[in-house]
Amino acid sequence: MCGRYYLEELSHIEWDALLRQIDQDYKKGEIFPTNQVPIITAPKRIEISTWGFPNFRTPKGTVINARSETAQEKVMFRRAFAETRCVIPTSGFYEWDQHKKTAQGKKQKLLFLPAGQTDLFLAGLWRMFSGESRFVILTREANPSVAPYHDRMPIILEPEEIEDWLMSTEMAQAKIYDEGPDLRAYPVNG
Repeated sequence: MCGRYYLEELSHIEWDALLRQIDQDYKKGEIFPTNQVPIITAPKRIEISTWGFPNFRTPKGTVINARSETAQEKVMFRRAFAETRCVIPTSGFYEWDQHKKTAQGKKQKLLFLPAGQTDLFLAGLWRMFSGESRFVILTREANPSVAPYHDRMPIILEPEEIEDWLMSTEMAQAKIYDEGPDLRAYPVNG
């Protein structure tokens, strides 16, 4: 599951330069579902999109993640997986430690990043709904570095994989089985 993530400046020069060219306001800092944020679409475009597909079963509901194992089969995601994949630039994603509590008795919030890095690129799908760009994050079973805290995690792309993820369905189909990098969990207050 990925229910929140963080976005500030990117250390990756090429993508940070593209982010700086956006003349539209977008949310920075802690990103929540339904926030409008940048996504990378083919070919090397950055656009503002709303996090979450409309959930047609509940009028106010939003679907924020897609299980990579079934995304190619589910009606809601099938076409987007085949035609409109995207990448979500982040400065890490959040999960809550189910086993540790803060001094206030709340679950400990953790920021996940690869060791020594400050950028994380998440695999996603986007579509237009009523003239509005919307996206979901693709998730998979958690790898050993995330599993002690949560059973799912986002699919993570290396910067050199971004273009292939956007343009190659074959690469995308293979990538959903990649367990991703070893991540570090950094405790966060608040």
